[in-house]
Amino acid sequence: MIGVTLAPYTDDQRDALCALIVKPEQEQFSGQPEALVSLTETEVDLYLILRDDTLVGMFRIDTGYSRSHSFAENGSMGLRSVIVGAKWQGCGIGTAMLRDLPGFLRKRYPDSADIYLTVNLRNNVARAIYIKGGFTDTGQHYLGGSAGGVCQRSCPPISCGVSDFWRAGFAFRVQPNGSGGLPIAGLS
Repeated sequence: MIGVTLAPYTDDQRDALCALIVKPEQEQFSGQPEALVSLTETEVDLYLILRDDTLVGMFRIDTGYSRSHSFAENGSMGLRSVIVGAKWQGCGIGTAMLRDLPGFLRKRYPDSADIYLTVNLRNNVARAIYIKGGFTDTGQHYLGGSAGGVCQRSCPPISCGVSDFWRAGFAFRVQPNGSGGLPIAGLS
């Protein structure tokens, strides 16, 4: 099983994060890290995904997510902009990050209840990885993006959901009791 470390972003990591590249066909869903690191959103925290001290990805946690997404329960967070660099894709980084995310979030946001994400309906690979990572497709469609649905996952004692992608459409949520989606075969 692959191991990753989730860590807060600091300004001294800017160059390494900006050097992380998303495959051209995925940019429509996530954007490039260079653009995301420059965003100044007061309720959004930026985190890094490390493998053996090498920066391999990033994600953002939106603590005000429920105020801008009506499907999210009051006080819930949003997982947004999940990116794994092109040269590290396909080796289990995303799945490992999702496996470690509930414990990481419980320590950093002990008062939060749920975490959600949305994923574009055309982004089948990301959707499958979220489901494999324990998120459940709620079957809801989020029309605030280009076309998508909603997924949810539970991370005892908090709920965890899926990431809000650029022009996204699917949302995921994790239930407080730990129930989640079944893995999809063929993905690591």
